[in-house]
Amino acid sequence: MHDETLRLLIIEGVQEDFAHVSDLLKPHKNEVKMERAQSLETAKSLLSVSDYDLILLSFEIIPPDNETEIIQSLMGLAGDIPLILLCAEADENSRSEYLSRGVSDCLFKNELSSRVLLKTIEYNIERKKIQLKLEHSEKKYKSLFDYNPMPMWVLDKDDLSFLSVNQAAIDLYGYTSEEFKKMTVKALWAPSEENRVEKVVMANAEGYFKVRVKHLTKSGKEIVVEVKSNPLIYDGHKARVSLVNDITAQIEAERKIQESEKRFKSLVQEGSDIIAILDCELQYKYCSPSCTSVFGRVPEELEGFSFFDLVHEDDLEKLQVEMADLSEKKRSQLSSYRVKGQNGNYRWLETVATDLKTDEAIRGIVLNSRDITQFVEQEQKLKHSLERYNIVAKATSDLITDYDVVNDYMHVSPAVSEMFGYPYEEVDRRVSWWNEKIHPEEYEQIKSRICEMTKNGVKNLTTEYRFRCADGSYKFILDRSYLLMDHEQNPVRIISSMQDITDRKRHMMEVESHNKRLREIAWTQSHVVRAPLAKLMGLVDLMKNYQNDFDNFDEIMENVLNSANELDQIIRKIATETEKEL
Repeated sequence: MHDETLRLLIIEGVQEDFAHVSDLLKPHKNEVKMERAQSLETAKSLLSVSDYDLILLSFEIIPPDNETEIIQSLMGLAGDIPLILLCAEADENSRSEYLSRGVSDCLFKNELSSRVLLKTIEYNIERKKIQLKLEHSEKKYKSLFDYNPMPMWVLDKDDLSFLSVNQAAIDLYGYTSEEFKKMTVKALWAPSEENRVEKVVMANAEGYFKVRVKHLTKSGKEIVVEVKSNPLIYDGHKARVSLVNDITAQIEAERKIQESEKRFKSLVQEGSDIIAILDCELQYKYCSPSCTSVFGRVPEELEGFSFFDLVHEDDLEKLQVEMADLSEKKRSQLSSYRVKGQNGNYRWLETVATDLKTDEAIRGIVLNSRDITQFVEQEQKLKHSLERYNIVAKATSDLITDYDVVNDYMHVSPAVSEMFGYPYEEVDRRVSWWNEKIHPEEYEQIKSRICEMTKNGVKNLTTEYRFRCADGSYKFILDRSYLLMDHEQNPVRIISSMQDITDRKRHMMEVESHNKRLREIAWTQSHVVRAPLAKLMGLVDLMKNYQNDFDNFDEIMENVLNSANELDQIIRKIATETEKEL
């Protein structure tokens, strides 16, 4: 028997049943406490204020016309207390009927014995406890199923139709509970997944399986889920319970990680830049494959080499200082340096060093290097070219200009100050500043020729014009220009050499003036001198051929003398003017 006293309530209308039960339980009177209710109303009152372990209900107290209602009413009051019905005669059909109404058991008085009664009481009490535990367990299961944050469902094992779904599944797929129960799980499978998933389900029909599958929601959205499924018995049916994990976001995250890894591989493994990691002793412990083009070695061959072993001796000292300072700066742009390749040649590198010794994933110094050999060589060539340009610019008095057509910027040599008197730093770099210095009488002509040059792609243009100096005076300029064009034949630059030809121009003007005077003298010789000479020659001819006919010979001689004097004066004037030109 139990360690605690059993409390029994007997509901019966006559004393006989109570006495009969008391006699049967008399050997256990210290373990059983019995109370009697002579009416249903009394029983209801007692049940409302007291707790009992079991109720014995005499069938005779129940009105025949209200049997079902009375039993259900009492069971409602009893709650979790087992109810045993005491019947007068043995009738298995009646027993089954009463048990179907929820009665815990049905005992026939003519079959009762002390042992049967006691065992029945104990059995029903224990069974009720087990039943309550089972109900509690079912409630917990139902709670776990219904309120699980992850989608769950129960499927019929044979046709895979939905028997039950939880709220999380409804929320994820967008179907109502009623819609689910009209479907099979196959309706969720993406068309491309049907054959594969069906084979998995059939191969594991009697056991557990896990499968990753693409599902379609009610809206047609494709999601990726991981389904874990177990067999079970559900309401007497062979079924499967499935837990569904939506891993769409996880798959997307994995895809992004893979893309990130691909980008990393492209940048590090396949990129032109050299990524290297040095240990605390500044020895190479990793180098990207691109190092082969610089060092002439595969990455594995560099492991164990010291960073300084491969640096040109002329660059060692500055790099040793910069690497020593790295522990404080953590990140530093190293000076450009040369490293030795396997064939003995040297390559120029530009490197950013980052101290990541405390980083668990790195534990070293990361070097991001770029091969700048070609750039350095081009820079040196440009430097030599600029040196030659400067030498040429200094050796000549010409002003060299380089006009950037696209950006309207004029590069000029320092000769601009000496030639025009403008301070070099004050010279405006816009072409408008230069145009306004051209003499107004020549501006339109020069502008027209420049426009023709850029419009028609004329490569060379030579012009002469006057250019205003800082003091307001004008100098004559000989401008030789060369046009540079891009691949689409658009003008991009105009290179010009401006030569001061003022002295030469003035000398030419003086020569022209001198020639003009000489032409005037020549004209005088050919016209002014010829008139008195012709007169004189005529008089001489008269005197020679007609001397006997003249009555006024003296007058003729005087005219001859006057003409000779006039000719003499003209010749003297010509001599004087000629001496001036000489």
